[in-house]
Amino acid sequence: MASVKSRSLCAAIIAWVYTHWTILLRASTTKYNITMQHRNIPYEYREWTASNGQKCSSYTCKYFNFYPYHLISFPADTEQEMKDKIDELLDNRVQYEYKRKLSNAGAAEYYASKSTHDNYTGD
Repeated sequence: MASVKSRSLCAAIIAWVYTHWTILLRASTTKYNITMQHRNIPYEYREWTASNGQKCSSYTCKYFNFYPYHLISFPADTEQEMKDKIDELLDNRVQYEYKRKLSNAGAAEYYASKSTHDNYTGD
């Protein structure tokens, strides 16, 4: 019975620490891993210290990992540059769809051109 109380007490302590720690992180005024939005697209601002001691920062967006973009993530040095990149991707979706269709058609044509004797594709 004592071990059940110990486990529930540990769980309560962990829950309390987690709750208060996240409140402290949210209330922080430093710009470490802050998530922002532009046109309902999330992006992050990060600061870190490089191995040589230099302070670094960057904006990163990981939202466009779907058709027609298929971008895992992309960086920007300034917030305005990030907003411009997001605007460019959203405003030119039709062009990205066209380019994706061309790319897929080119790959399909290349693989279809391989004969049974010369089927090396380089993959």
